[in-house]
Amino acid sequence: MRTAILAVVAVAMAGCGAGSVRSAAQYDAESADVTAAKFKEVSDDLSTRHPGAENNWVDLRTTLFNDFYNVCGDTFCDGDYDPVQPLQLTCSVDAKTGAFHACLWTFAGSYDTVAKTSGAITAHPKIWKCSIPLTGDANTLINTLNSSSNALQNPLPGSTSSIYDAVGACLSGT
Repeated sequence: MRTAILAVVAVAMAGCGAGSVRSAAQYDAESADVTAAKFKEVSDDLSTRHPGAENNWVDLRTTLFNDFYNVCGDTFCDGDYDPVQPLQLTCSVDAKTGAFHACLWTFAGSYDTVAKTSGAITAHPKIWKCSIPLTGDANTLINTLNSSSNALQNPLPGSTSSIYDAVGACLSGT
């Protein structure tokens, strides 16, 4: 009986080990996939290219969100979907150079209606996916916008337009 139990345990352990042990070649292949990536999320790139700068990116995003709230009531947020809420600002960069590839700032808004006969509430949500035309690298953008008094409305590096202009066009549907 004891021999039978040991045999079952040995077979079970061999089966578990065979499927979960990866060879050095498999690890190398997984690493190659990561290093072969053409694009990275901007904070991942900053943490390797400029250690500590990813915190500056987080600070800039917070500043942009606050700037948005400061102008929202007088501009973007007036209308059916008041209040419009900024959700996420995400940018991709070239993994080799750190140059911006794409940036997307998502927003959401909603209004609700109440059925007069049943009292049922219906939500009418809307999502905006606003492309932000950034050029250059994140460190330059961070330094430029963090040195201004209004990061949202400050002209972008190498441009006469601002993030405010891009968001305004997006939220107004133009």
